Amino acid sequence: MREIRGFSIGDWIVTENGIGQVIGSQAYAVQEFFKDDYPTLNCGDIFDNIVVYKILCDFDGKPRKTKFFTYISSQFCDPIDANNLKIKDRVKANYSDAYETFLKRKPKRHVESSIDLTFRVIPKYKEGVIVQIQDVLDTMSKPFDFKTFERSALKQVCGIESDGISGFKDTLMSNAMISLKYNILDANVFNFSFVDGICVPVYCAYDKQQL
Repeated sequence: MREIRGFSIGDWIVTENGIGQVIGSQAYAVQEFFKDDYPTLNCGDIFDNIVVYKILCDFDGKPRKTKFFTYISSQFCDPIDANNLKIKDRVKANYSDAYETFLKRKPKRHVESSIDLTFRVIPKYKEGVIVQIQDVLDTMSKPFDFKTFERSALKQVCGIESDGISGFKDTLMSNAMISLKYNILDANVFNFSFVDGICVPVYCAYDKQQL
């Protein structure tokens, strides 16, 4: 694993997408509901730093024209070096209008990522359970944390067969999935702040034996 790095707003970086400028970053700690994904770490340990940035140009010095904003793990980006600094300065000199527009550009909406969690529901009630869980997601006050959502789902929805919506380890028995979206720059290191979610069915061969 490469080093987890810290970056500040305004830093120039190099990634596989080209040369860009940091508009924000967020460190993330392992939380209870996905701790099994990081067996060598403890809850509360930092496992990544996500860098949100806007792309200025490619490595040939051609300015970006669309899809300026994206994000990447700090493990896969580097501080700008001397060679790429020359490319950036060349863009500034040769495309001054585009460069000035780039510096002023801000995202029009949240820069989002998601966490997917699989679990199990009673097969014969699957369709209804999916609908009920989606209703819980749709009516949650936004943003929300995972524990609040899980408590609400377990209280309001009948037919969730696993102990909860997190920590279900038997992926072959999983027959439902929740994808929870979060705004990267609004997250707290120790508490993901979710802005939306969707619950969908997942195919499970075992279910046919139970119907």
